[in-house]
Amino acid sequence: MPAQPLNAKAAAAGNLPNYVLSDGRSMRPLPLDVQAQPGGRYKILQRSGNAVKPVTKLIAIADGADGKADLRLLLDDGTQVTIRDFYRVEDARLSAPRADGGEASIDRFTRSLAVGGDSRDIVLLSGSPADVTALAKLYAGQFEVLSPTTLSNAMIWSEEPAVSAATPGSASFLSKLSLGPIDATSGLGLLAGIGAVGAGVGLVSSSSSKSSSSTGAKPVLSVASIAKDNKVNASEAQSPVVISGTTSHVEDGQVVTVNWGGVVKTGVVTSGTWSVSVAPGEVPADGDHAIKVSVTNLEGLSTEVAGNLPVDRIGPAIALNTTVLNKAAVTNGGTLTGTSDLPDGSVLSVTVGTVSKTATVASGKWSVAFTASDIPASATSLSVTVQGADSFGNSNLIFASPIIDKTASLSISTPSVDGRINGWDRKSSVTFQGTATGIEEGQTVNVSLNGVSHTVTITKGGTVSAPVYEWSATFTASELPAADGIYTLAAVAADKAGNTATQTLSIPVAKIFAPDAANATPGLVLNGDKTGDTAGTIVGWAGDVNGDGYDDVIVSAPDADPASQSSAGRTYIVFGGTASTAIDLSALANAGGAPKGFAIDGRATGDGLGYAVAALGDINGDGRSDMIVTAPFSDMDGPDSGRAYIIFGKTAGDTLALSSLTPSQGFAIAGLSSGDKLGSSAAAIGDVNGDGYADFLLGAPGANGGNGKAYVVFGASSMTSVQLSAVAAGNGGFAIDGFSGVAGFGSHAAGIGDINGDGLADMVISGGSTANTAYVIFGRTSSSSIAVSTLTGGSGGFAITGDTGQMIGLSLSAAGDVNGDGFADFAVGTNGTGSAGRSYVIFGSSNQASINLSSLSGNRGFAIAGATANEHAGTSIAYAGDVNGDGLADLIVGAPASDVTGTNAGRAYVVFGRTGSTTVELSALAASDGFAISGAASETDTGLGVSYAGDVNGDGIDDLIVGVPRSTVDTTKAAGQAFVIFGSTNSTFVQTAFDLVGTSANDPLQDNGVAMSIAAGTGDDLLTLTGASTAYGGAGKDVFKISGAALTSLTAPLGGAANRVGLHGGSGIDTLMIMDSGVQLDLTSLGLTNNGVPSLSGRLSSIEHIDIAGPVGANNTLKLNLASVVGITEDRILANQPSLHTLFVTGDAGDALTLTDKASWTNTGTYSDPALSVTYQILQHASGAASIYYATGITLT
Repeated sequence: MPAQPLNAKAAAAGNLPNYVLSDGRSMRPLPLDVQAQPGGRYKILQRSGNAVKPVTKLIAIADGADGKADLRLLLDDGTQVTIRDFYRVEDARLSAPRADGGEASIDRFTRSLAVGGDSRDIVLLSGSPADVTALAKLYAGQFEVLSPTTLSNAMIWSEEPAVSAATPGSASFLSKLSLGPIDATSGLGLLAGIGAVGAGVGLVSSSSSKSSSSTGAKPVLSVASIAKDNKVNASEAQSPVVISGTTSHVEDGQVVTVNWGGVVKTGVVTSGTWSVSVAPGEVPADGDHAIKVSVTNLEGLSTEVAGNLPVDRIGPAIALNTTVLNKAAVTNGGTLTGTSDLPDGSVLSVTVGTVSKTATVASGKWSVAFTASDIPASATSLSVTVQGADSFGNSNLIFASPIIDKTASLSISTPSVDGRINGWDRKSSVTFQGTATGIEEGQTVNVSLNGVSHTVTITKGGTVSAPVYEWSATFTASELPAADGIYTLAAVAADKAGNTATQTLSIPVAKIFAPDAANATPGLVLNGDKTGDTAGTIVGWAGDVNGDGYDDVIVSAPDADPASQSSAGRTYIVFGGTASTAIDLSALANAGGAPKGFAIDGRATGDGLGYAVAALGDINGDGRSDMIVTAPFSDMDGPDSGRAYIIFGKTAGDTLALSSLTPSQGFAIAGLSSGDKLGSSAAAIGDVNGDGYADFLLGAPGANGGNGKAYVVFGASSMTSVQLSAVAAGNGGFAIDGFSGVAGFGSHAAGIGDINGDGLADMVISGGSTANTAYVIFGRTSSSSIAVSTLTGGSGGFAITGDTGQMIGLSLSAAGDVNGDGFADFAVGTNGTGSAGRSYVIFGSSNQASINLSSLSGNRGFAIAGATANEHAGTSIAYAGDVNGDGLADLIVGAPASDVTGTNAGRAYVVFGRTGSTTVELSALAASDGFAISGAASETDTGLGVSYAGDVNGDGIDDLIVGVPRSTVDTTKAAGQAFVIFGSTNSTFVQTAFDLVGTSANDPLQDNGVAMSIAAGTGDDLLTLTGASTAYGGAGKDVFKISGAALTSLTAPLGGAANRVGLHGGSGIDTLMIMDSGVQLDLTSLGLTNNGVPSLSGRLSSIEHIDIAGPVGANNTLKLNLASVVGITEDRILANQPSLHTLFVTGDAGDALTLTDKASWTNTGTYSDPALSVTYQILQHASGAASIYYATGITLT
């Protein structure tokens, strides 16, 4: 017996073989190389420890080489089992239990699955296709029949179910294999090349061309490969499909029958060959079809072979999913993706542009990378071809041209009217909208603002020929930013190509803007004229310049170039009225149409006219307010000597040229010496000397050897000229000299009313930028000059000092009665710490002494701290009237360098009057404390000029004016603007205390005994007040009937709790009627904070008629003096009235008029009023400043 081959691994390890061969009887293990015995029943098992298990992988080979007739079993660990002469002995059989519970069985009649050219055929395959394939690779070099093609054929025709879970020939199985020749054994089951032994007689099969047969010999039938690979594709199905093969043991002329999917064809055996042809129209439909080939020889013996012959006319599905290439892909390269129904691992040929690539199918998908260089320059699409073939040979070639889309953009339209969100907008909702270019309808846009975002959809609008792709997002009031500032609105979207578009828009947000083109805040926009004019550098109240009953305003443009004279300067007077349509200041300069105001042109290059302005009241007796406008750089009287111009009120709208100023238009006040810079400051300061006439002040900081000087000019019944040399000598005024410790004294000045309660108006003056002291100078009847260096705590005035570098007196202003104690207060602006700016309100009192602002005590005033570094809050500061109607005077503070709504956009803050003394932090200004007015654009210096505007529209509520000197008007840069903000009870900015507001009609209004704030409006209104109310009459002839608490509160002593109560008639002849009996109405102690300062309202103002009659037999008394008459009346309300101020007093017999300065009054005659049937006695003060008309019958004492 030959040596038995052992499993290589087992032999190497010295262990027993992995497989066991038994004879089927005793189940004893046999050698793995054994001689076959007749009737032998052999079984092959796999060893598993001390047990055995079924064989899972096996190839059985019939080995007829070199005259052998052996059966060889090929196992997966390299073990070979040989049963010699298996095909020569009778009735030998081999069985191999399988893992699926079945059993593979072989005897000498088992047909071959594949024929090897070396007389070694496959007779059994056991295991999955993958297992069999792996096993075949292990032995491929030893057996020709284990070549891939022959093995595939054997696997297809194998009847063993263990070969594959799929039926042989199924789609999943055929996709991996190709058909090989089909072969059937002879009747004895002998394989080609094996000498068959039956009953001891050797019968050899023949493959000669001559037919042969012998008793008991079954036909041998073979089928050649069909359509090359035993699969019929579309191309092959379009031609006849030939099925052919060979036979043996079959006579010529015998019929071979082929049944292919129900299509039956027959052929005739000729010389051992046969063939049939299936026409294209007869080829079965696509699918997996069984094929059977059978033949019967003349001895009646038949053979049939069977298999599968699938048909597939449909090529593979291939698609390119990439339809668009975006900018990122074109720039950086990317990936093309697609799908295919080809099996995993199939390779596709892809051409990108002109570059060939391959892609492999995996799970029905494929992809191929490309680079930017693969895409032709300037291409608008990319040429792509994809080709692939299925296992049948069906090919598919697709062409595609993905679009190159590199553009996607968004736009954001300007929100609201002016691109800003104001307080009015923040009361409702704001819709932001824009367009999309290159982004498809239905794509989404994410719109975000201040942490709130909305996702909206792009819609298609416009027309069919001109579509517009639009988006919009609405933010509710609660989603809009609550704090003032600049916010970024961001819109982000992507098109279907993946191009991302982002657009942002900076949106200033504020409760109120200056100017407010959207008219969310009621007001009047005044637009500058030419580039660089800087209109709005200085703004102010002008009084009633044209005598129409409405207050007017001043807007200066010191850098304007009238008549082509560079920086000669121009000042505009804008008439008040109820209209709110924007006014172009250029129209005032050019006149024409109904006058809206007029312009005053500087005289010469570099004059800087409008550097300082002030309303003076009526100083020429024509019933219209006059003003002072300065040109501190005028060279008319020497280089930078400076000039000031008194301009009389007028109704015409023509421009005044100062080069040809006539006496009826005004007059000039000349600086005394070169370098004086007269007019660097100008102020209306009230009645300083107690003569009943308002006085004014001019600063000359370059005079007095650079130490500075200020001139106080006394008012008079008529003024046609002023000589400062005379004033300095004590004639018509007096001079105030600075000293070296306050360089540039007179750079800033303001009239501040009567802050110490002595009945005379006071003033405050400061030095230049390096000075750090301001001085309060008390009113005085003397006209001798004053040296501020001699002022000591409370005697003649006092000093205001502070920390080094504070620039105390950077701005100065009257403040009115801020805390309601009956004394006039004033304000001082400084640079503060870190240039944030810091202002101070100094309370008036009967006891005044020097103040150090760094240690300001609560009983002397309070500070107003700038909001942010470098905003310079307090660069300008001004009295603001009573904006919120609470009876306390308010302030407006300019911060022109504020960046809250844009770099140097600027800001102005309105600070409401208050009885407290804690510091007001502008960074946290509550609505109850005031409000901010923000610049509408960067680099506009909003708030460089701020001022009280009077009652411009005549509604009884005080208005404001804010300068925006570097604003661009249309495209005119730095033309400048000013914004008149109308006082209102329902606009965006005001925390109003007004309880009752009238209309333009003649309204009857009453407080019903409840303390209220009332604004009567523009009609001839009747106000009946019995509570501690504050009331503003506005334009028209208003009547105030007061009794009870209204009367007692009005006359409460200074410092009393009810001192905020006030009655203000407004323009027109207004009447105060006393409705109680036994009243002693003493107006000499009322606390008249104006004291002739035109822009200040006391507790009782603009009242021209007092009726003390009361009920029958009331016996009321009215006590007056010159100051009280001047303080409560308007300037010259009657044509041809003899005095600047006139008061009418009516009453009954039993009523009395008491004059505390009776000796200064002279009875000049009588005046009869036929309309009222009243005859008046006329009293005129010796100064000529005031007259009293009292009804005959009233007792004069």
